[in-house]
Amino acid sequence: MTRGDIADLLEEIGVLMDLKGENPFKIRAYQSGARLLSSMSEEEYREHLRLDDWDQVRGIGEALSAKIRTLHDTGRLEFHEKLKASVPAGLIDMLQIPGLGPKKIKALHEKLGITTIAELQAACQEGRVANLDGFGAKTEAKLLTGIERREAYGKRHIWWSAAEVATPIVEGLRGLAGVSRAEAAGSLRRGLETVGDLDFIVAAQEPGPVMDWFCAQFGVLEVTGRGDTKCSVRFESGLQADLRIVPEAQFAFALHHFTGSKDHNIQMRQRALARGWSLSEWGLTVLEGREAQPVPPVNDEADLFRALGLQAVPP
Repeated sequence: MTRGDIADLLEEIGVLMDLKGENPFKIRAYQSGARLLSSMSEEEYREHLRLDDWDQVRGIGEALSAKIRTLHDTGRLEFHEKLKASVPAGLIDMLQIPGLGPKKIKALHEKLGITTIAELQAACQEGRVANLDGFGAKTEAKLLTGIERREAYGKRHIWWSAAEVATPIVEGLRGLAGVSRAEAAGSLRRGLETVGDLDFIVAAQEPGPVMDWFCAQFGVLEVTGRGDTKCSVRFESGLQADLRIVPEAQFAFALHHFTGSKDHNIQMRQRALARGWSLSEWGLTVLEGREAQPVPPVNDEADLFRALGLQAVPP
């Protein structure tokens, strides 16, 4: 089993445990393990295999290290197989529906006996979901819309179509009071032929007015999430868009992180580690206990590449 396969399986275990309402600390342990493996370079992964020192990796305990070794050696895990068999497959399919997380799916299964998307659709049409605590008529209506449009929500969009949505938003963001910088990131900025969703990075001190403007854009079908510095919307076409607001000093790091592919970001983090630094979307910092040169000032991506010994790489 490859590193990526093991990370995916650990993530799936976390989802299955969440659907069953298992201990949140155990769930987070599997999710953390999946993220650690995904962010690891292939060289680092193979070195841990050679030394068999997974239990020394911060965030991977003894039980999880044993499971990683078993998966690498055998390609299967009895714990995962039993867990998967105990959860109806249709419950996992429901995670495709916007607004439905593991806890709500668990409630639907326990209180209404729902095991498939078809059963959920029927329950919504009959008004049974609206009567459940924590749901209501609005949630029921959103679920019906999500079921009907889930194919559109899951598809990728031609670059040109995504750019037609993103370009006026970027221009509008740059014109807002208090916004110093704004860019589209992700696969759109990298120029991929198709785009899964849109990412916008904004440097501003007051997130509230910027998010209000973003959520009110033409074509927004629903606001799917909103926090202190991030909000997410879905357009009528099914295109999902995320807006992240950061301080000016973090803009270059956030733009680079949310533009780069996973493999690119892993290699950049490895270059930073070799210099005694830690690289994330928040910035460059000197690793604790490591001797390293001071972190140079980074105002844009070119500065970041230069700090890591590279010429600037166009997205």
